[in-house]
Formats: sequence, C-alpha cells, structure tokens
Amino acid sequence: MEREEGSKGEILPKKKKRILPWQKGPEYQEPLFQRAKNGSQYAQFAVGILFVIGVTGFPRSIEKGIFWLSEAERQGNLDARHKIIDLCLKEGSLAKINKSVQKSQRLENAEKYFIKAEERGSVEAAYRLGKLELERDNREKAIFWLEKRVEEEYPSSEYLLAKLLFERCEEDPRAKKLLESAANHKNKEAIELIKYLKEKSVW
Repeated sequence: MEREEGSKGEILPKKKKRILPWQKGPEYQEPLFQRAKNGSQYAQFAVGILFVIGVTGFPRSIEKGIFWLSEAERQGNLDARHKIIDLCLKEGSLAKINKSVQKSQRLENAEKYFIKAEERGSVEAAYRLGKLELERDNREKAIFWLEKRVEEEYPSSEYLLAKLLFERCEEDPRAKKLLESAANHKNKEAIELIKYLKEKSVW
C-alpha cells in the first residue's frame, strides 16, 4: 500500500484520488449531458462548468459554458448565477491576457459575455449590463437593460432602475412601485432611499 507523510511527520496510507463519473469516459458523460438537455438544473450547472474548465468530452468553450450555466440560472440555480458573473468579469477583463488593457476595452469585452448570458435569460447579466452603461454615463441604455428583466423582481435591478427613473422624472409611477418591491425584498439601498425621500417629503 502506498503511504504519504502526514502534517505531523507520521506515515499515513496514501489517499486514493477520487474519480468522478464523468471522468470515466463517454459512456458516463452522455447521461449527464442528456439530463442537462432534459432540464435538470444540476446537470446543466455541471455541464456548464465542464465546458468552462475544458475536459475530455467537453472541449473548453466559454460560450457553451455560459449557455448551460444560464439554463441552470433560469431555474433558480444561484451557484450558476454567481459563476456566470465571475466568468463574465474574468473573461471580459482579459486579466490573463493583458493587464494593461484600457478600461473602455475591458468594458466592451465584459459586455460581450454579459449579452450572451442575458440572451439566455440571466437577470444578473441584465443588471450588470445596466451597471456597465452607467459607467459609460449612458443612463438611457442602462434603463433599457434593466427594464428587460424587470418582471423577474430582482432587488438590485429594481433599486437601480427605480433610482434612474426618479432622476429622470420624480412623478414616474413605476419608480415608486419598483422601489417598494426592492425594499420588500430587503434591499438595503432601496430601504434607505425610501427613508430619505420620506424625510424630504418627496415620497
């Protein structure tokens, strides 16, 4: 039996490396892929990760990774949502390729991946696209992206959209409704803004 040295210098039996089912070959990968096609959010998340990593049977493809992760996110998979954002920011920033890339170029590259995710129904991606447009000081385009997924009742998007609508017109009824919804979903910024507006007798 193979042995290895422990943290205190003792000799311990060497642990066998765990082999996951999809690592055993195509006959194990196909069922996972089929479950993803049939709508399993957990299989969709796994397939998305495998395409991002790039393994035998799942050649590395950021676009395919985003596709399957977005499919999982549409079913409420929060792990998929967080991975999409990490992925878009990482790939879009070109951090591994050239750290000297100008900010405008980084935004353009991040935007490309967020758009792909948003097209698959990612509400987080729509929110991030809205924030990207704000960084460009393009408020109308930011409103466009935030409104695309407004029916999903995503608190961060609701708050930001409400804030932009208030800035454009304090009498916009949608702004108040969105702000209330965000506050009901425990968005701290929305709660603080409502408090501020009430103090100013604007609410």
